[in-house]
Amino acid sequence: MAEKEASLGSMKIHRLTLVLFLVALIWFVLGNIGLVVTDPVESNYALTAKEMVEYGNWWAPQIYHQVWFDKPVLIYWLIALSYKVFGITDFAARFPSALLGALSVGLLYQEIRSMSGRRILGLWTAVIAGTSLEFWLIAHGIVTDMALFFASVGTFTCGYRGIVRKSRWGMSLAYGFAAIGVLAKGPVALVLPGLLFIAYLLLRGQWRDIKGLFPWQGILLFLIIAMPWYLYMYVHYGN
Repeated sequence: MAEKEASLGSMKIHRLTLVLFLVALIWFVLGNIGLVVTDPVESNYALTAKEMVEYGNWWAPQIYHQVWFDKPVLIYWLIALSYKVFGITDFAARFPSALLGALSVGLLYQEIRSMSGRRILGLWTAVIAGTSLEFWLIAHGIVTDMALFFASVGTFTCGYRGIVRKSRWGMSLAYGFAAIGVLAKGPVALVLPGLLFIAYLLLRGQWRDIKGLFPWQGILLFLIIAMPWYLYMYVHYGN
């Protein structure tokens, strides 16, 4: 039990975390160089990021020279940065999802092993996720889903750490990941985990611990990460 408790508090990055990340990154980028953008949804994201680079406007997503509000800015930032590194290519447009997929696999192993103290459990969790068909497809896609998945893994694992350890730091870090998710897909990245954490505590009869879900440090971190872009868009475009 003492060993398990120590594992729950450990933040050491395990060597296998890095190995899994690298293997998953190779696995997810394979074939991307020949996978052209034809899907209309993918085309919208790829073209918006292209215009972001060409016009130098990194705040307001635009397509066909018109600002639009289809999704928050994170996916466009990531694709645009990839364009800067690799050039404006189909491979570059798909690279952010591959990178986020690999980060998700590594984060799953890191957190499951750290919280449980069981290397095999963490390994199987990461392998099952990384080799699932839908996960593999999304890791090759030009969509927001992998960014939301990565943020959700961090939100749920850090939030769970915060609950079981009564760790203000862990819960605050969960808010940081939730902010990344809100920049990727909107309020669902904060509201859904919050509702599930409240339900979890209520079902366990720990209703007094609900106040621990709202550390001021976490709320502040969330606002620092997520609010500048939303505030900018609202002030300048009223939406």
